[in-house]
Order: sequence, then structure tokens, then C-alpha cells
Amino acid sequence: FLIVDSAKGFDMLSNDVFHNVVNWFASGKFITLFSFLFGVGFMIFMDRAAQKVDSPNKLFARRLTILLGFGLLHLTFVWIGDILAYYAVAGFLLLFFYKRTAKTILYWLITLFVIQLLTPFFTMLFNTMNTASSAKPDFADFELTSHNSLTYLASISDRWTDMVTMASSSFSTVYSMFFMFLLGVYFVKMKFFKNMEAKKAIWNRIWIIFA
Repeated sequence: FLIVDSAKGFDMLSNDVFHNVVNWFASGKFITLFSFLFGVGFMIFMDRAAQKVDSPNKLFARRLTILLGFGLLHLTFVWIGDILAYYAVAGFLLLFFYKRTAKTILYWLITLFVIQLLTPFFTMLFNTMNTASSAKPDFADFELTSHNSLTYLASISDRWTDMVTMASSSFSTVYSMFFMFLLGVYFVKMKFFKNMEAKKAIWNRIWIIFA
């Protein structure tokens, strides 16, 4: 089993025990948790904004635009592995779900989950039927250009070249991120965070299942 480091563009072998432990118990958990909390924060922000302004959608969209700007600056001048831009892009999709009922969002969650489960099967089927696809290089077959830049100024332009490659292979990342956003929205709409003491048994089951 291989771990793809999206910031470096190459495979890291599973015998790197320390990297595997950190990735499983820290990095992966944090990304999932932060994505979930982003959805929760979206609902809190929109509910409060709706009490103060006529168009909370515009206010949230403006915040996302600023977040996207910071993300683009970060990936241009600092690191190609920026996550803020992905958060902003996926965040715009949440605007279509703010006024949807919890039942509707649950249907969306189930649909997205089923699609994610079936994707590996259809990918394998597609690769089997399309023999030419096996000749195409995978994302893990190359190293990002910006990691070999001779100067800092050169790395800036190289990062944008790398960004095109990263974006073309980032659909699954944004997909999973949006799923957790929507799950956070669902939890708020189901009022799981209200009177939490009375819902202690529910939270304990959730912790056991997903911890």
C-alpha cells in the first residue's frame, strides 16, 4: 500500500512507519475534522448573518473570495500544497444547501457516499476496458517542477505550472472535503449540538464508530 504525498508528487512506501502513523492518526484525522467543522461554521455564520443582513449568501461568498485570495497567494509564494483554495472552491457549493431541509441533505450525503464507494470499481472497470489508459502516467509517476527550481523566483512560476497538474488530480480531494462540509451542515440542522448532555449516548456511538 502506497501513500501519495500530493505536495511532492511521488509515492512514499508504506515501510516509512513514522510517516504512516502520523498520516493515519494526525494528518488525515485533522483534515477530516477541519472539513466537518467548516460545515458547522458555515451554518453558524449564515444563521447569524441572516439576522443582520438581507443577503447572507453574498456575505459568505465575499469571505470565501478572500479565503481563495489568501490560498492563491500562499501557493504562489510559499507552498504548492496549499489547502485554503480547495476549501474556498468547495465552500461555494455549500450556498446551494443552506436552505435545504435535513432530509434533503441526508439524501445528498447517502448519494455522495455511494458514489465514492463505487468509484474504485468503475475506475477499475474503465481501465480494464480501455487498454490505452494503462500507458498513461499516473500522478505518482512524476515529481513536481517547483521542487527542483534553482531559485526562489523560478519556483514561483514553477508552482503555477505544478498547480495545473495538481488541480487536474484533485477532484477526489475536493469531493471528500465537500462531503464532510455537508455532514457538518447536517449535524447542525439536526440540532446535534443543542442540549448535548441529553444526546450523550448518541455522541458516544458516533465517537466509537468514527474515532
